[in-house]
Amino acid sequence: EATYRASQICLGIGLAAPSQTLTTLKTRDFECPGAGACYLTTYNWELALHYDLGREILCYRNEDEMAELFSFYRRRPEACLRIAQAAYRRCLAEHTWEKRFRKVFQQAGFNV
Repeated sequence: EATYRASQICLGIGLAAPSQTLTTLKTRDFECPGAGACYLTTYNWELALHYDLGREILCYRNEDEMAELFSFYRRRPEACLRIAQAAYRRCLAEHTWEKRFRKVFQQAGFNV
């Protein structure tokens, strides 16, 4: 967690091995933002169900876009910090283990 937070930008690779096109949600998709890091990862439509893309996390669709986004944001630490803070707030509000388990139990019919 401290390593994520100490980094200006954390790079994620969201491809599901061995595929070069299939993406998947990963624990890191919640660990990095939940630690207060600016997170740049492979675009995955499922991420948009959990974050405001471009405001809370950054996504790239190919290597050129990854390099462009990394280059842009590495020169703008204040923008990285705003993104990291927005993602952290979202994670605290919606993506803690307690909130996730409460939702699962409620969907299973338990009053928690």
